[in-house]
Amino acid sequence: MSSRTQTLMVNTPIKAQQVALKELSEDARARRPGLKWSLDLERARLLTESYKQTEGEPMALRRAKALAHILANMTVYIRQGEMIVGNYASNSDSVPIYPELAWRWIVRETAPGAAYDSLLTDEGREELKEICSYWGNLAIHHRLREYLPEDLLDILWIFNWESTTPNYEKILQFGLKGIIEDVRERKTRLDREYMAETINGVDFVKGKDFLDSVIIALNAVIKWSKRYAKVATEMSKMEEHAGEKAGVGNHSQNLPVGTGEPRANIPGGATVFLVHSPYRQFH
Repeated sequence: MSSRTQTLMVNTPIKAQQVALKELSEDARARRPGLKWSLDLERARLLTESYKQTEGEPMALRRAKALAHILANMTVYIRQGEMIVGNYASNSDSVPIYPELAWRWIVRETAPGAAYDSLLTDEGREELKEICSYWGNLAIHHRLREYLPEDLLDILWIFNWESTTPNYEKILQFGLKGIIEDVRERKTRLDREYMAETINGVDFVKGKDFLDSVIIALNAVIKWSKRYAKVATEMSKMEEHAGEKAGVGNHSQNLPVGTGEPRANIPGGATVFLVHSPYRQFH
């Protein structure tokens, strides 16, 4: 194991163990001294901004535009020594929240005196309440509860989390631009099918909305990876680490989906994680 990998392992505790499992002893918490977890509201803030702007539009397009808004405006960073990049929160010591899934328990458990009150400041709690006031009963968990019999409301937790997986083999083979071209061809076929009256209007509209949303999302990921390329270029010019460049210089030219092209000379893990990170923004 290289010294770079060892350093990153020490500085990258597993967030689920740090935040969700508070009953763990201090010895069981693989964390660096002085680490203090916080709840990052950046994703929730950007998501809510986008949903407010797209009210009335088809849900597929709203979700794609929300992802694009998040990826275009979220904080991106590369830590010294990192060769595989991508992040969910604005810093490595924070965890994001997903108010479109569920929010009431987060507001409750981060209130003063509650189990996770240390994750937010008073100012953060006020912003969290403001963000969640938009979602009301729109969150998936709260909507699903409307279908449950009353005797199950307090014991059943229902929503799927990351129930699908991107086709990484296709991404590695064709690149995101190749997939976008495939989607455009499918849109052309959809037009022909509708004109030939082999599909009805409802299926045509739903299909078109879905394909348009795919193009929006994939272009957003390409632009997002270019943001990392810019950070890598700046770091390679300004920083030196242990007598060599900070371990990011090669990213500036070789970020795997920065151009959207398949890149045979890039480690597959870099591509998979850089695609998985924005995918994970919408679980």
